[in-house]
Amino acid sequence: MTIHGIPPVATLVWLPVAVSLQIAATLGLGWLVAAANAFYRDVGVGIGSVLYLLMFAAPVVYPTSVVPASLRTLFLANPMAAAIESYRAALLGGVPVPLDALGLACVAGGVLLVTGWTALRRLDRRLHEVR
Repeated sequence: MTIHGIPPVATLVWLPVAVSLQIAATLGLGWLVAAANAFYRDVGVGIGSVLYLLMFAAPVVYPTSVVPASLRTLFLANPMAAAIESYRAALLGGVPVPLDALGLACVAGGVLLVTGWTALRRLDRRLHEVR
């Protein structure tokens, strides 16, 4: 931005929010998949299809404005949907995510993160007990 003479804008405040939501959702989901894959080897085969479907559950290929207003808060409770919209707000000057939807996304991301971490720790303990 500095090189091209574009002044920093106040919407850049959404960048840490987007990164935090993305990290929480990615780590939580990754930990859950890793723990499930230790018990069920078919998880590795099926995760590609699931991730493909999850891409359409987040506004990657379409704007959030096509989601009906009555469902938008629930839609943005998906941590990745809120992260993508926060990236758009920070980098493209889009509309910031409403605070109620952002709060739901933070809670969902936190639950995903804690659930994934807990599943992985329990798996680790179980593996150490077998040895």
